[in-house]
Amino acid sequence: PNTAAGETVFINDCVISDAGVYVTNSRKAEMYLLPFGTGNALPAPNGFTTIPLTGQWEQLGSGNSANGIEALPDGNLLVINGGNGKLFKVMPSGEAMLISLTGMGAEFALTNGDGILLDGMELYVVHNRLNQVTVFKMAADFMTGTLHKLVVDDDFKVPTTIAKVEDRFYVVNARFGESPPLDYEIVHVTDLP
Repeated sequence: PNTAAGETVFINDCVISDAGVYVTNSRKAEMYLLPFGTGNALPAPNGFTTIPLTGQWEQLGSGNSANGIEALPDGNLLVINGGNGKLFKVMPSGEAMLISLTGMGAEFALTNGDGILLDGMELYVVHNRLNQVTVFKMAADFMTGTLHKLVVDDDFKVPTTIAKVEDRFYVVNARFGESPPLDYEIVHVTDLP
C-alpha cells in the first residue's frame, strides 16, 4: 500500500477466499484484496485493491485495530478489531456490521483478540496477552454469537493464531515482550473439541 510520510502500515493477517487473498492492516481502516488471476495466480505487486472499512467499523487512533480475518461461505468476511475487542461482519465492499457476542450473562468483549478460525458454525478466537482461546456458537446469519467455551493452558505464551488439522487444534505462541533468543512453540490445544 502507498503511505503518506509518517504513516505506518501493519499487515497483520490474511485469509484465502474464492475472490482472492484478503489482508488486514491494523494501523488503518482498510483491508486489501489480492485477486486471483488465471490459474489462481496472485497479481503483480501493485495489483491489489484497497478496500476502506466503513459502516460501523471503529478505527483506533495510533493503535492496532483490524487483526484476525476469516472468510464466510457467502463471500462476506469476519474481522476482529483487537484494539476494542469487537467483531465485525464485513462485506467485500468494506461495509462493516457489528456482531453481538454474549457470554457469562452479558455482552462479551474480545479483549486482546487476535487470530480467528471458523469451523462450521463455531468461531475460535485467540486472545494473545490473555493467553486464552474462546469458542462461540454463531447464528446462521453470523450477526450474533454465544460463548460456548473458554480455554486457558499453561503452555500458552501469548498465542496469536489458531489452525485446525484434521480434528486437532493448534495455536502459535508469539511470546511478545520476551527477550531473544527464544524458542517458539506450536501448541496442540487438547481442550478444544
